[in-house]
Amino acid sequence: MAVMRQTHQVDVGDDEVVKRFGPAETAAADREWSCLALLAGEAPGLAPRPLYRERWDGGTVIRMERVQGAPLSLAPIAADQLR
Repeated sequence: MAVMRQTHQVDVGDDEVVKRFGPAETAAADREWSCLALLAGEAPGLAPRPLYRERWDGGTVIRMERVQGAPLSLAPIAADQLR
C-alpha cells in the first residue's frame, strides 16, 4: 500500500500562488526557489516568476506569479509547444 505524504500547502490566488513548506521540507523549498529563479533569468515566461521567499513558522513560504492559461495534457508535447 502506497503512503502519500504532503510536503507543502498551496494557495492559488488570481495573480499569485503561495506554497508553504513544512520545517522538514526546507531542502525541497530551496530547490524549488533555485529552479524558479534560474528559469526566470534564462527562460522568462516558461515557469512562474518567483516573487519572494521567507522563513515562516519553522518552514518556508514561496510566493510566485500565477501563470495564466490551460495546463498541458499528458499527451506528448507537440513541436510548436516545445518551441
